[in-house]
Amino acid sequence: MNFPHFSKLIVACLILFPSFTGCISEDKSDNELVILTYDVNALSDSMISKFENSTGLEVKMIKVEDSGSILSYLIQNKGVGNVDLAIGLDNTYLPTAIELDLLEEVGIVKDSISGRNSSNGMPALGPYDGNLATPFDMGFICLNYDSSIVNGLNFTIPTSLWNLTEPEWKGKVALPSPITSSPGRGFMLATLDYFDWQNNYDDFSNWWTAMKDNDAIITSGWSEAYETHYTGGYGEYTEGYIGDAHITVSYCHSPGVESWYNGNWTKSASLDIDKTAFFQVEYASAIKGGNSENAEKFIEYLISSEVNSQMPVENLMYSVLEGQNLPEENGYRFNSIIPSNPAVISNVDIGKNIEQGTVDLDFSLEKNLKNLADAKNKQLNDLTVCLLNRDRHKKIIDTIDRLKVNKKLISDGDVAGALYVTDEKFNVDMFIGVGGGPEGVLAASALDSAKCFFQGRFIFSDENEIKRAKAMGIHDLKRKYNLNEIISGDTIFSATGIKGKNSRIKDSIRNITETKEFVANVVSKELLDQMNLTSGIYSRTVDEFELAKLKKGKARLVKPPIVADSPASLECKLYKKVMLPGETNILVLGLVVGVHINEKYIKNGILDVSEYQPVARLGYTYYTAVTKVFSLLRPEEKEI
Repeated sequence: MNFPHFSKLIVACLILFPSFTGCISEDKSDNELVILTYDVNALSDSMISKFENSTGLEVKMIKVEDSGSILSYLIQNKGVGNVDLAIGLDNTYLPTAIELDLLEEVGIVKDSISGRNSSNGMPALGPYDGNLATPFDMGFICLNYDSSIVNGLNFTIPTSLWNLTEPEWKGKVALPSPITSSPGRGFMLATLDYFDWQNNYDDFSNWWTAMKDNDAIITSGWSEAYETHYTGGYGEYTEGYIGDAHITVSYCHSPGVESWYNGNWTKSASLDIDKTAFFQVEYASAIKGGNSENAEKFIEYLISSEVNSQMPVENLMYSVLEGQNLPEENGYRFNSIIPSNPAVISNVDIGKNIEQGTVDLDFSLEKNLKNLADAKNKQLNDLTVCLLNRDRHKKIIDTIDRLKVNKKLISDGDVAGALYVTDEKFNVDMFIGVGGGPEGVLAASALDSAKCFFQGRFIFSDENEIKRAKAMGIHDLKRKYNLNEIISGDTIFSATGIKGKNSRIKDSIRNITETKEFVANVVSKELLDQMNLTSGIYSRTVDEFELAKLKKGKARLVKPPIVADSPASLECKLYKKVMLPGETNILVLGLVVGVHINEKYIKNGILDVSEYQPVARLGYTYYTAVTKVFSLLRPEEKEI
């Protein structure tokens, strides 16, 4: 690692999960089959009626906006039991639903579903083939372009994603947000593979930044991108059409859909650029707490040949059944390409869901917190932010308090604070603040190992630090550094305690546990060096009084000796022992039964702490001593 060891670094780091929006409350009776799905339903009224007539069940639909909203509803209604079946979770959201234990296993026979080696290159069981979700439709998400304009004459047909960052395409590309749109999320995941993010994260990050700088139109969802901005689709016939983008994210078969509706004519086409197409599968899943038996009946109906073969016309997606394809009528199949080399993203990588643009050091703290809450499907008062308890963070703390966000203030440990975001057991969503440059590098190393998001920026205290930065080749003093700009190559992070292999329960704790007695001795500044000697790791046979040349004094009510030269000593009986997380982390509470005070420190009947200057540890190797004493009256004691 070669990174400047001067100055301070502003850091923002977090773990992100999919974005969810919306919540609907519905009651469910025992004789209903309640299906949660998106607004564009894959089943016609006639199909629903036929199922009801054949089973005697009454179907009730709860419709939300999209796949992300389905997941949001399930999360917010977990354990309620008001939904039996969800139709529409795709493979970008399914890992989260499984992780949160929202789904119920069913025994669906999937022999008729396209397997891992489908002849048309679309294996419906490829992303997931377990019993928690059953595929019912599928398709490739990719870039679509208006071939009447992007024809090599008016606009150059792109052959790489970098082409879209060129001036020719400024303000002419509409991209659904990966935070609020499943097609947008799918395309973002494809770009991870395109830029080989595990080995070259910089290109992935830089491309998205370059697209933003090139005025890419980021929309909340597919409909806004395709119907409002895209010139190659049917948007020009809909209300609110703008038509300022010649490329957008849609499906590789969207041109086929356009052709099918328009009597074998379309001006839309798909870009077949290697590793830019994402294979999306949508699922039907029984919901935990619902009627899984009835849900299973409907899933079997949904993947039956009679129903699922109609997916291309009912839901404008591919059927998942073996041997099924898009219709040949009106150029539907002809104008629908199968990508020659689609992106390959594992479920593990999808589950990590690395999302860019949710938080940014250039955003206000309020915007970052609101974006983060949306991305993690939380209310602001459910977020927890960790930061050092320092005066320099007063404005940050004030904003956190104003927004009623939870805060975890730590007295020290920049790196440890950043590590809180890597494990859900700490319940920390973000670590932020100004800390040391070396600590920032260490934190970045740890976060790289955990595949977390990190941004940093130098904060300079004076002109000398600025001069040093420029001398080291840093001229853009306000530049933001992403994680892989701070560290490079393979990262190995190891965190160890200072005790190393000798880590064990301290002798003092062991003695207190065995004897149920102990003495707490106040450390004066004069005794500081001797106290420090006793903090070492020694055999239980070593007398630390002799080692540190401390005088023993006799206690009256307990057996352990007191430190004779201590300004004050408290004789204690063990009251309670509390086991904290970690094998050797134990909190001991004592009941004071006797007090010893050195009379030479009593002035005017009061113990003068400024005389002996008690020592307190601040963290790491830092200590302080009390040199000045002042008094405060309580509010009720003040004169009115």
